[in-house]
Amino acid sequence: MKKIALLITALGLLLSGCAIEKEPVSDVEYSVANGIIARATKIENITNEKIVGDATEKIVFSENDILRFYESTKEIRFKDNVAMRATLAKEQALKFYLSNEYLFSAFVYVNSPANQTFKGLVLYYNTVENKFYLLDGYPPTVTESRPSSVEDLINNNMKDVEKEWNMFINHLKKENKYTN
Repeated sequence: MKKIALLITALGLLLSGCAIEKEPVSDVEYSVANGIIARATKIENITNEKIVGDATEKIVFSENDILRFYESTKEIRFKDNVAMRATLAKEQALKFYLSNEYLFSAFVYVNSPANQTFKGLVLYYNTVENKFYLLDGYPPTVTESRPSSVEDLINNNMKDVEKEWNMFINHLKKENKYTN
């Protein structure tokens, strides 16, 4: 009888230690479900059409990596700009999502010797300043490499994503990551 009681007690203690506990949701999982994320994509996949997120596109950063967005300069400051530069240097373009809803795409341009012109949104890294900018086209002003004839195309790009851009900005405001 003592052996059975001892066996039941031991079995009870053993099983009580095997309780299944749900793991806490990671920051990235939370951001995917509720916040802003940017997923890597190829340039040929950039579109402003409404699309469903592709789960195979890796998450490059989430809103948890963003410290602040400055509307006046379009600077987007990350917790670690140097590490983010190394990450983004490997990417061609990003798709931005809010709560798994596609917002817009942006080219990635990490300052290089080649002078390039982009006619859509660009996540641009200035190596001299160690700053990122989320710009509507690059270069940001009319120059020889960005003639005024390109301005109309660029202005139309922002009109195409105006609603989604406002959702992006409003979410950053809600999270206290926005400065005018």
